[in-house]
Amino acid sequence: MSLIVQQGASPDDPLAVFIMGPTATGKTDLAIALAEELPMDIISVDSAMVYRHMDIGSAKPDAATLDAAPHHLIDIRNPWESYSAGQFCADARELIALLQEEYPE
Repeated sequence: MSLIVQQGASPDDPLAVFIMGPTATGKTDLAIALAEELPMDIISVDSAMVYRHMDIGSAKPDAATLDAAPHHLIDIRNPWESYSAGQFCADARELIALLQEEYPE
């Protein structure tokens, strides 16, 4: 897993934490632990988790985990619908802007 701090970031910039790493390294557990300690939401960036009904093989958090720590951008498309990286970027940027309004400091 990696934790990267953006070079040139100002202390006044909103904080965004990006957790990256190979499958099964504890990224979801770390995100949930952070969400329990900090005022933050979790935005999934997993390309398989955007699809409904694709729970096996995607390592999608179970219902109890999602109830305790809701994730955005999970189960937002049906498997037969396309979803591009460009659409993801637009959705993620919109979510980030909304969340920055919800958590101003």
